[in-house]
Amino acid sequence: MNFVKNVGFVDQVVRAMLVLDVVFAYLVGFLSGIGAFVAVVFAVILVGSCLTAHCPVYMVLGYSTRQEYEDRQQ
Repeated sequence: MNFVKNVGFVDQVVRAMLVLDVVFAYLVGFLSGIGAFVAVVFAVILVGSCLTAHCPVYMVLGYSTRQEYEDRQQ
């Protein structure tokens, strides 16, 4: 399957920071129960979109945070 990369570098960094926040909140004990489960599922989705530089929601909306020069370099 060919995914169009539509997540830029800054967007990837923000997503990675959100994942780290969720992991930290879980380890500290701030998240528990169903809230922790929802947050972990959200974090896993963010990790996947961060690693692949592809966001299905962006694709559906026709949105991209990827800069034009990043596409030309690859």
